[in-house]
Amino acid sequence: MNGYRTWIEISSEALTHNVHALKSCLSNDVTFFGVVKSNAYGHGLNEVVRILDRSQIKHFAVDSIEEAVLVRKILPNATVITLGFIPDEQMRLVPSYDIQPTVYDTEQLTLLETEAARIGKNVKIHVKIETGTSRQGVFPDNLSSFVRDIEGHKHLECIGMSTHFASAENLVEAASTNTQRDLFYETVGSVADAVPSLKYVHAACSAAILSDSGSHGTAVRAGISLYGLWPSPEVELYARQEHQTLRLHPALSWYSQIAQIKDYSAGTPIGYGGTEVLNRPTRVAVVPVGYYDGYDRQLSSRGDVLVRGQRCKVLGRICMNMMMIDASRVPSIARGDRVTLIGQDGAQRIDSRELADRSETIHWEVVSRISQHLPRIVV
Repeated sequence: MNGYRTWIEISSEALTHNVHALKSCLSNDVTFFGVVKSNAYGHGLNEVVRILDRSQIKHFAVDSIEEAVLVRKILPNATVITLGFIPDEQMRLVPSYDIQPTVYDTEQLTLLETEAARIGKNVKIHVKIETGTSRQGVFPDNLSSFVRDIEGHKHLECIGMSTHFASAENLVEAASTNTQRDLFYETVGSVADAVPSLKYVHAACSAAILSDSGSHGTAVRAGISLYGLWPSPEVELYARQEHQTLRLHPALSWYSQIAQIKDYSAGTPIGYGGTEVLNRPTRVAVVPVGYYDGYDRQLSSRGDVLVRGQRCKVLGRICMNMMMIDASRVPSIARGDRVTLIGQDGAQRIDSRELADRSETIHWEVVSRISQHLPRIVV
């Protein structure tokens, strides 16, 4: 064991493989942005950025200015764009750290111009266009006016335009995605002559990278797929039909260990509220991981973990810092044995999609909510 009671392992080989697999779906002239927002989807921003850099990824997308600064400190020469909101008080960091923000209102332009002029630096910006997700973005009818506003700020340079698809992972809704895509390219085309510095035209998320080459533009943003997780079963099926050798390898495994083992008789209530009562004599093991660590409380009495290649059911309610499991089927179980929460053990595997299905959510949430306090170990 490594001295940690609960830890994450990140496979450098898997991440590198996924980069090459996704790039095989792209033309050589398409720029690949690795999306490392939300602590690299829970995988660890610092660790993932360094691995991607070794895989020759030089373009990164994050959500916040705090994440952008972290990437800049790791990679002084990388291209870093922010996708989310930057508070007014933090706009000064954009030119200082050479960040490329996503913009969508005139107030942002004024603040950026002021901060850029203050230190005598230009700011490269990406304009977000609202095409159907109903969140951030400039309405298509307002884009020409917005571009003119940008032209009025001598320290701002528009080098990117983007949008985001609402349902790209749902191929049944392909018509709505196509409508968004076509509106995006039509809108960008209508102002292209007024934006001579435009370099990055990007709409494609993971699902679109894998299922719609027409959406690739001049750049793509690889998120969930970068970490070896398919956006949906439909996208996986489609992509593997189109690219016979395409595979994605999950990069994250999550482990803990057995803290204590006790035998209980039938009829014993387990955990807070006694929500589960043993229906037979049971060997119960305590595992020091809980909802504070990011293991969803919805998995109470519903989740499984792996010990010595055997599935062990979660018993009773998940606690803040520990859980109980049924270890009756595990031969010679011992204190300190490794417990697999996500990953492979022998012939058995538990993946984030299984946990998502059992907790009635999506696997984006399962991995991104794994607590940042847990150590990430690159293997």
